[in-house]
Amino acid sequence: MKRSTMMNFLRAFVILLLPLGAVAQTATISGKVNDSNGEALIGVNVSIQGTTIGTVTDIDGNYRLSGVPQSKVTIVASFIGFITENFEADLTGTSSFSHNFTLVENIEELQEVVVIGKSRRY
Repeated sequence: MKRSTMMNFLRAFVILLLPLGAVAQTATISGKVNDSNGEALIGVNVSIQGTTIGTVTDIDGNYRLSGVPQSKVTIVASFIGFITENFEADLTGTSSFSHNFTLVENIEELQEVVVIGKSRRY
């Protein structure tokens, strides 16, 4: 192969590969959610505000969000009976990030709960 043909081939190859570098990079966020007593909370909704990226905590209170854009994001943790917590994170240039949440009980919300039951006589 001639040198000029080889150089043209390499240039074309590099030009074809350039768009691959422009693909948006993503990060993974993980952490744990506890209550104010340090106990793990199961089933807490953890999501990235303004996206469809979200999950719920496992039996140990752990969460993991994948495919999060490497930009400034707001992580939201919410659970019935607790005050919703937000955390702003700058994931620019970061492939993994960790943040733990401590949720505080929402006393006002808990006072609004009404339980209705029916007693049985045996």
